[in-house]
Parts: sequence; C-alpha cells; structure tokens
Amino acid sequence: ALSGEKRGADTAARHLDKHFGSARKPGESRTTVVVLVDELDYMLTPRQEVLYNLFDWPSRAGAMLAVVGIANTMDLPERLDPKVRSRLGSRRLTFAPYDREQVEAILKQRLSGNLREAFSAQAVTMAARKVAAYSGDVRRALQICARATEVCAARTGGDGVVSIADVNSAHRRLTASAYLSAVEHAAPLERLVLVALCCELRARRKESASLEDVARRSSRLVALASDDADARRAPTHAELLDIVERFADARLLSADYEKRDDRFPALRLNVADTLVSDV
Repeated sequence: ALSGEKRGADTAARHLDKHFGSARKPGESRTTVVVLVDELDYMLTPRQEVLYNLFDWPSRAGAMLAVVGIANTMDLPERLDPKVRSRLGSRRLTFAPYDREQVEAILKQRLSGNLREAFSAQAVTMAARKVAAYSGDVRRALQICARATEVCAARTGGDGVVSIADVNSAHRRLTASAYLSAVEHAAPLERLVLVALCCELRARRKESASLEDVARRSSRLVALASDDADARRAPTHAELLDIVERFADARLLSADYEKRDDRFPALRLNVADTLVSDV
C-alpha cells in the first residue's frame, strides 16, 4: 500500500523494516500511516515475529506509524511474549459486547423485506437472547437465523414461518456441531487431556477437577496405553496450560482460577462426556 507494488511476505517485511526503521532525512516529509489490524488473536503464533515487528516499528524514531489492534479476547496482551508486550502502548479500550436489544435491532435490519416475513417476531427475539447471553457476536446470531430457516423448511416443506422452536433447534445443532468439530480436530495431546478430565470427573462424581489431578490422570493413561516410553507421553505443565486455554476459548471447558497466577485451575467440562468418548 505504501509503494503500490506487490511483494512476497519476506521481501515485504524487509522493505517495511527499512521504511519504518530509517530516520527521516533533513527536509524530508513523511505521511503518517495508521494501520488497523482486526482479529489480532489469529496472529498469535508461537514465535510471534509478525506481532513483534508490527508493534516495534511505531517505536522507532521517524517511523510516523500508528498501529491499532482489535482482538476478541480481553487478556490478549497478557498472553503475548514479554518482548512483544514491551512494545505495546499502555492505552487499552474495552468495548462491551452487544446486548439483547442491540443484537435484535441489527437482526431486524439485516432481515429486511421478504426475509423479515419469514420470521416471527418472537423467533428474532429468541435468536438475539441466545447470542447476547453467550457472546454478543452478531455473526453467530445470523448463523442461527440461517440454520433456523433450514429447520423450518424441513418441518413445513418450505412454506412456513420460523418459530421459537426452530431457533432453539438451530442453536442446539450449531453448538453441537462446533463442539464436535473442536474435538475431532484436536491433537493427540489435547484429546488425552479431554479424556483424562472426563475420567477424573466420572471417578470423583464431581462437576470439576483440578488441573493437577488431570495431569496425574494423563500420566496414568499414557502408562497404561503403551510400554514404550517414547511412543506416547503426557503433556508438560506448560502444554497443559496452553491446551486448557485453547479449549476454554472453544468453550469446551471452563477454567476457574482462584488468583491470577494460579497454576492449577479447577476445570469444568462444558459438553457431554459422551461427545468425547464418541470421538
């Protein structure tokens, strides 16, 4: 965008580093560049090189660059590597999720014309309630409405009005599908942690289990599964925390921390354990 030329990723990174890293020459004028980065969460890679460069460039003399990042997770800065976090500005703005009235108003605006006639007013309100109680994500509300039309068409033969029951059914199907996909695409270590959690909850007949107990159960499961120590292994504590964090983001489980630096949170499974055993 700065030069109007197309470059490969590595070449572009070198050119950008040179552009923002070089000091302005006497008499040289530069245009201030503002970069707005949405979905910053998805740029969180193990090495975090892209994020480091992105937030390091504005700190250089004469860069004339401002970076605004937008993320869905509230604690993204705390999850960054210290060297990346040191480059962040101190100003953080928190935007509250859409409430039920706002989601409903957006849905009514999107469901204009003939589409609005295909939904009962109560169905639209229910879709807004489902989403507002969960995340306030309008995209999720639109997905529920789209699936609800399919449920209604199957129920009525294509000539009916979407009802509250259709919305409830669509929500259940979408939720189950998302959970199933998350479990099916989990890595072996991640599946091991889920199985260990399910076993621990069943054995104790409780709603939650500490991460420490899940770690012990994982080690026992590995020992029972193979005599070859190199064939399989239990996750390290750091890996366990990363896995718990990913599953919490996917809403597969909940992690209750008693304090900020708690190393052994209490884990709750948010899905039926049969979903884990079936996969």
